[in-house]
Amino acid sequence: REGFYPKGGEVEASIQPIEDLKPLILKPKPEIRFVEGVSVCGKLPEHVAERQARTAEKILNDRGFRTEINKVVIKGDSAPLSPGSYICLWSVRENSAFIGADALGERGKPAERVGLEAAESLLSQIETGASVDFHTADNLIIWCSLAKGESCFTASRLTPHILAAVELAKRMLKISFEVDGELGKPVKIKCRGIGFRKRSVPA
Repeated sequence: REGFYPKGGEVEASIQPIEDLKPLILKPKPEIRFVEGVSVCGKLPEHVAERQARTAEKILNDRGFRTEINKVVIKGDSAPLSPGSYICLWSVRENSAFIGADALGERGKPAERVGLEAAESLLSQIETGASVDFHTADNLIIWCSLAKGESCFTASRLTPHILAAVELAKRMLKISFEVDGELGKPVKIKCRGIGFRKRSVPA
């Protein structure tokens, strides 16, 4: 079931392994004009998802972005065990950008505030000219470390999570990184991966 604190939440995934990983090279200062998203609520009135989306759409449209935000109300057998809401926004451009932001609803917090927080977070990161948001960045470190060749991308903000992921990869794989930026500011990250390849497992 869809999970909202304190109960629920589970993910099932099926992943097809590949032989090796190609390096990640994302162009800086991507041109972003279209934003997608999803606004979700469960065990709450349907208008909560609508209000979150409407607020985010207005803010983004006023700044010149086209938007497509789906509204989802979880009910019936799929209804969450606890009430909750969230909105997630993203903009993807092949070979240049993946910028995303989200916000969670909470008791006493207007749905409009949830939409506002997500939209403003997304805009602030797009304005840096980075190719990925800071949450995506710390998840990319391990894959760039394992890829064959040099990876390079810019992130909207250097965070302790990014630095921790870099340090862990350096210690485990004995590779070097170039991290050009200050904590809390936009950052450029480069590394040459080890070229890890999938090994055949005997039946």
